[in-house]
Amino acid sequence: MGNNIPSKKLDQIVWFENHYPLWETTPTNFGVTTAIVSSVKAATIAARTAYNNAQTAKLAAKNATTASDEGAGAMLDVGRDCVNMIKAFIQNSNNAALWGQAGIEPPMPPGTAPAPTAPYELTAGLDGEGNVLVKWRTSQPAGVSGVIYFVRRSIDGGPFTLIDSVGEKEMVDEGILYGTQTATYIVQAKRGRQTSAPSEALTIRFGRAGGGGGGGMFIQSIQTGPGDGDGGVKMAA
Repeated sequence: MGNNIPSKKLDQIVWFENHYPLWETTPTNFGVTTAIVSSVKAATIAARTAYNNAQTAKLAAKNATTASDEGAGAMLDVGRDCVNMIKAFIQNSNNAALWGQAGIEPPMPPGTAPAPTAPYELTAGLDGEGNVLVKWRTSQPAGVSGVIYFVRRSIDGGPFTLIDSVGEKEMVDEGILYGTQTATYIVQAKRGRQTSAPSEALTIRFGRAGGGGGGGMFIQSIQTGPGDGDGGVKMAA
């Protein structure tokens, strides 16, 4: 490691961990006192402890976010089944008043507006907290409004699972855990009962900064590919 104190926090801790042992045996040889070197040692140990505690807390938060995502996904699965059953019952009952009583918007008459088009030009980056920010573009036909975008994600080549549905053209994924190698995203537009084709698949490959599992993650590369059935997308059951 170089002679100058590094600029990054973890590198600074490692630098002092490597240097104070060189000074503490004969501090006067370097023009400092035992008390000064002892204070540097104590501060370095405290900094390492605080850093490790912060990493542990961050991992716990990521795990909690993952559990939240899975819980929300399970809710959506059973909730959609329930809503679809209610819609089918109301449609077969010929009682239009039930739509308002159930708090569900009735389906649009067929042919009133075209289906939404698929999102395109997906991009990704990291926000200030190290979470993945995915953005996309859309160009919806005239008369198409109220579009919701369903975002699915695959971790390290696994099946795609729904992680969010948003009305905006971006979403923040807080569920990427340290050590993840790749995350792939596809986005579909939905309006009422009409759904677009999947977007292209956006795959992010992550790198790990610093040694010892505490240096954080960065985006190493981003690539896009087919997001439809021909592209081999696996959906979770």
